[in-house]
This record gives sequence, structure tokens and C-alpha cells, in this order.
Amino acid sequence: MIDNLQNNRPAIQCPEAGGAEQSCFTNIVSETGQALSNCGQTVANTWLTRKACECNDQLQTRELLDGVGSGQGDPHITTHDGYDYDFMGHGEFTAVQSTTDKFLIQVRQEPMNATEKRATINTGIAIKFDKDVVNVFSNPFKLLINGEAQSDAFVSKRLADNTLVTKNSEEIRLLSPTKDEVIIRYKSRIDYLVFLNPDRKTKLKGILGNFDGNRNNDLTLADGKLLTDKSFKGLYPAYADAWRIKQNESIFTYESGKSTTSYTDVKFPYQEFAFSLTALQQAESRCRQAGINREPYLSHCIYDVSLTGDMAFAESAKWAQSLASFSTLPVASDISYFQGVRLEVGSRQTKAILKM
Repeated sequence: MIDNLQNNRPAIQCPEAGGAEQSCFTNIVSETGQALSNCGQTVANTWLTRKACECNDQLQTRELLDGVGSGQGDPHITTHDGYDYDFMGHGEFTAVQSTTDKFLIQVRQEPMNATEKRATINTGIAIKFDKDVVNVFSNPFKLLINGEAQSDAFVSKRLADNTLVTKNSEEIRLLSPTKDEVIIRYKSRIDYLVFLNPDRKTKLKGILGNFDGNRNNDLTLADGKLLTDKSFKGLYPAYADAWRIKQNESIFTYESGKSTTSYTDVKFPYQEFAFSLTALQQAESRCRQAGINREPYLSHCIYDVSLTGDMAFAESAKWAQSLASFSTLPVASDISYFQGVRLEVGSRQTKAILKM
């Protein structure tokens, strides 16, 4: 793998065309058949090899993302089955709810600023695995466990059901005994990723979908009815209202005098987005320069930077891209994180040294 990287090859060599890759080639060849017929065999082989790598990269991404749901930016939702959409509701919503146990995640979405009429961001998240409830808020940052605020010095705690909660300078992680993990980035807004145990397949509902392996049926109303119109008019207000929580369902801790209605505007968003081609091109260039090169995170970044002009949104996309591309390590009782890991690569593979 190291030798491949040093010689500008894919880290994992791409397979020859066949199986799933072959279906990817079908459209490529049909669209560019004439161009191929005019090329020499060597050029054609080089071109096909590059396309094989592109297809293989897409397949690897789908496999790596299986079971990972997320909400980041303003907010871009990726369901556990890999369906990607934008959800700009203003209020508190059910993100993930188990149909077999008490596992529940709720999110709070508010406008980016007082004048914004189009987009929201995540400003709070509430997680419950069994009896204990963890709340995380941004601006200002707060971490609450069962309603009790934790100090800035908080590092880790085991809950009654043995769920481990850990915190560093950027993230809060919850790892449950059921091998479900929630990772929360709590900087200027809340970004979150949810890694699920495969045993939860078909046993979930919420805006992150039902985890049944079919991304085409992930958007449903709370009664299970499939949302056929996924346009702006289909999402708002019907879809947003379907997953909007009621006060007696909330697991958020509220400040005195506030409730879920304090964070609700059923008319939001007031308008759709419209971007110029120039704005999109400039945003794409800036996002790629920031190191964002995988979908759907590149599109998320382009969308957010085009809307706001704020490259801080690129940090959200880059964070989600980096975490969703790898399986998480189990957190043992005596170690929460690997820190200070550096890979030094010499001119030959035999000189690679892993330092910790």
C-alpha cells in the first residue's frame, strides 16, 4: 500500500472490470465509445484503468459507509442506507429511534443567524441508550448527563448501562454495550455521525431512515407512509412536521421557561436556494483545496460555502469525510483514544516505521 502511494497509484489496486465494476463501465463506454474507437490500445487501456479505479473507489465508499448515518453542515442528512438529502426544518426532530429498545437520538435545528430564512444548523443533540440521557449543545457549548452540566475538565464517564462517554477538544463520543457509537463535533455547531450495530437493520425510524438496505425508501412519514415527493414542497411542511417531536417525547433538558416550542418555526424554511454557476465553481475549488474530495461530502461543502461564503463549513464536511471512511475502533476499558500516532515513510517500503 505504501509503495503504491509513493508511486502515485491507488493505495489498494483496482480490480479488473467485472461484476459491479462492469455495470459502472456500461454507461462510460456507451457515452464515449466513439472516442475509444479513435484511441490506440494503450491509451484505451490507460483510460479504462483510470475508470476502473473511479468505479472501485465508489464501491469502496458505499461499503465503508454502510450503516453510518450523519447530519452535518446546514444540515445535510445521510441515512444509514446511504441516501443523501438536505433537511432545513427549524425545531427538534427524531433523528434515530429504535423500534425494539430505548435507543433514541433527537436533534435541535435552528437558523444560522437571526436574519437567515433558508438554512438551519444543528445546535443540539440528545442521545438515550437505556435510562441515561446525554445532551450536547453549541453556542455556548454544554454537555449534560441526566440534566447535570459537566465541567470543562470532563474527560470520560461510564453510564449506568455501561455506555462510555468521552470528550476531547473537538468531539464527544458515546459507545454503548450494544456496539452503537455516536460521534459529535461540537464546535460552532453540532455535527454528528451514528455508527450502528448491523443487528439494528430494519428496526429503526427517523430522519436517518430505517436501515433496511434500500436507500429508496428512507424518507417516510412517522406512520411509515413513503414520501413520494422529495422536493422542497414535499419536505416542508409535511415531512418536517412528521418527525417534529412533542414535549412529552422530548429527551432534551430545557432552560427555565423554555420548551420544544421555543425552538420551533413550522413555516421555516421560507424559501429555496438558488446559486449561480460561478458561485458553485468557486466553492468547489475552495472545498477541494481544503482536502474534501469524496461524495457526498464534497457536494455538502460546495452547497454550504456557496450559501454562506464561510469556509468553516468545510471543516464539517472534512470531519465527516474522515470519520465515515473508516470503521471505528472498539474503545477498551483502559484506553479511550490512540494519540500521537505518526507514520514515517522512507524511499523504500522497508523503511516505513510506525511510531506511537
